[in-house]
Amino acid sequence: CSSKTCGTCSAASCGATCSAVGCSSKTCGSACSTGCSPKTCGACSSGCSSKTCGTTCGASGCSGCGKCDGCCGGKCCSSDTIGKYTPTFQHYTMKIPKAPGAPGDKQLLKGDVVGLMFNGVILDSHKQTWAYDMCNGHSDENHQYHYHIPQSCYLESMGVAFAESPNWWINDAGDSVRKFDEMAAQFPATAPASPVVGMALDGFPIYGLYDDKGDLQRSKAFGGSLDECNGKMDSQSNYGYYLSADPPFAPACLKGSKIGTFEYSSYNKACPKEGIKNTIQHLPSDGQDKADDPSAASISIPYLSVMASLMAFVSAFFF
Repeated sequence: CSSKTCGTCSAASCGATCSAVGCSSKTCGSACSTGCSPKTCGACSSGCSSKTCGTTCGASGCSGCGKCDGCCGGKCCSSDTIGKYTPTFQHYTMKIPKAPGAPGDKQLLKGDVVGLMFNGVILDSHKQTWAYDMCNGHSDENHQYHYHIPQSCYLESMGVAFAESPNWWINDAGDSVRKFDEMAAQFPATAPASPVVGMALDGFPIYGLYDDKGDLQRSKAFGGSLDECNGKMDSQSNYGYYLSADPPFAPACLKGSKIGTFEYSSYNKACPKEGIKNTIQHLPSDGQDKADDPSAASISIPYLSVMASLMAFVSAFFF
């Protein structure tokens, strides 16, 4: 540190370590840490509010970047850096049949997308990777946050009974995926009927884990009443798909005679890790004034972690 002004830095933080990381031209303030080698530090603070951050902003504890609003020195900080699987804001357009009709022969999906949940998150069908966040979702190389399995945060926010832990798919030892035939035991066997939580590409609704009789839905492969596409008729002869407690967990094929389309545009903006709020506005029943309809109240639903990725810019159209 012979050529630098160290202020009141202690030998422990500014001594040999300084020269080891090439600090000869750095001006250290009174609280300079050993991790500020690429920065002009001034009076360093844990939030970097008084630093000029360099090209490696975020690499040495500066992820907050203080008043830099996410970017420092012309470079994005770690909280905004778009990595291989970082979820970003998306604009989705899904067109589905207005009247899907009666279910017919199964149709294989032409892509990975099964449909959209009402929080704007994709329900996907590609091969499981078994790496999920606390809300049971994850992102892909398209930077699209999506679901494969029953989702803790979303379903619970919609009033659907759920397992005691979002780690229901992990074995008790915590070191492997739980055996498939043990997964259903993690959920209540009966609960109030699930609402519609999304729409499939063929126009049929997607329900949560419980049918209109309140029974936990099991897939066909595990002895349940669902068909090969994870769907069935309810007691009123209305067809719909269900999330199930066993594989495939969601529709792996579709039964509608017409299949809609799904298009997207991606934005080069990382989603906030702290999440955002989505407000679902209920629509009044036909012929009923909105002000008189109790279902017209808005519901603010918090979404955690990167689950916020697809909240904005979601569009749905019907043909």
